[in-house]
Amino acid sequence: MMTASKAIENLANRYLFELQNLALEHGCRPDHEWQVERATHEEKVLLEKQYHLILANRVLPEHFLGLFHLVRAKLNLESVEPSSAAPTQLEKGGLYLVAFHSGRTKN
Repeated sequence: MMTASKAIENLANRYLFELQNLALEHGCRPDHEWQVERATHEEKVLLEKQYHLILANRVLPEHFLGLFHLVRAKLNLESVEPSSAAPTQLEKGGLYLVAFHSGRTKN
């Protein structure tokens, strides 16, 4: 049986693998800093309209905090607390871990 921490580590590794593939497919520099945030479904849709390179994975609420902090740590990003989503927002569309390349906007 897999422990919760091992499950979160596996989720983080898969997320980072997908992010690395996205970056390679679109010619991003390896040292570019990604923005990693929490988003509701509505926020994710807005980010997708604003940025070319975005990776958004739906995450179970009980895994979110551990996954958020682990992904940020592995990307060498500053440790911050994500803003909390209201329960009604979570019920409507879910909670997403979103990484986006801030230098690739759709202007």
